[in-house]
Amino acid sequence: MLPSFTYLLFFWFLGELLKYIFNIPLSGSIVGMLLLFCALQFKIVKIESVNRSSEFLLKHLILFFIPFGVGIMVFIPKIKPYILPLMIGIIVSTYLTMFIVALVFKRMKKS
Repeated sequence: MLPSFTYLLFFWFLGELLKYIFNIPLSGSIVGMLLLFCALQFKIVKIESVNRSSEFLLKHLILFFIPFGVGIMVFIPKIKPYILPLMIGIIVSTYLTMFIVALVFKRMKKS
């Protein structure tokens, strides 16, 4: 599992480095995961190389939401005036995402 996790850390670090060097307006972890995606697509990295650690992280994904939940509780007084626009944005974006995913799935299933 350690070599598998090393690949993930390498691409995360590479993403952070590229973000810092080129001042990319995205999170370094997102840049790193995009690089990992490209490496997997072009078969530079085999999927078996990252499969074990990816499955482990997905299995424990709920733990990554704990800091977010605590942060929301801490900042409730600051976001209280904006709760209605936030809820509308969350609901609309959720339904829009579900709709787009359904369309993509439908088109992929046809072909």
